[in-house]
Amino acid sequence: MKYTYRLTLDEPYFRTLIARYYQQRPLLLRPPVQFVVAGLVLFVGLELGPFRFSSLEGSIAMLVLYVLAAAFGLYVIRVNVYQKFRYSSYFGKDSVSTILEDGLETSGWRDGKFTEWTMFKTAVRYSDGIMLIRKGVIWWLPNAGLQDATPSDVVRFLSSKLSIRNVA
Repeated sequence: MKYTYRLTLDEPYFRTLIARYYQQRPLLLRPPVQFVVAGLVLFVGLELGPFRFSSLEGSIAMLVLYVLAAAFGLYVIRVNVYQKFRYSSYFGKDSVSTILEDGLETSGWRDGKFTEWTMFKTAVRYSDGIMLIRKGVIWWLPNAGLQDATPSDVVRFLSSKLSIRNVA
């Protein structure tokens, strides 16, 4: 059995990879949720602590400042994660990822790199592709890059090798 994905490692590819990665993480490990929790802890701590605001206007001003700081923080995280890929040697190059009986083979950016299925932690199925996850590494395989097979064929095959979670 062999399933081939032809990909271009460009901006849309990496932006989708980043978005899909954060979507599959537990709720408390997603950056927006972390900023909300940190903001609530900060706000409650300030309201109950020695810097208690004496007016509603002061509390609202603090909340607005935090929302702006959190929005900026999320922007910085998104830009920094994307820039890691943007300035890599493989950005903009074509790549071929082949799902084989024994593992995943990639070429075009890590030529001849082969990873056995036992190295993967899980696979996550999205409506537009599959993300393979192992410690410190993720592979995004969009349906649009799949050659001569259907996504359901790949899912069926991968479910015999890995645990697969579905994310809507």
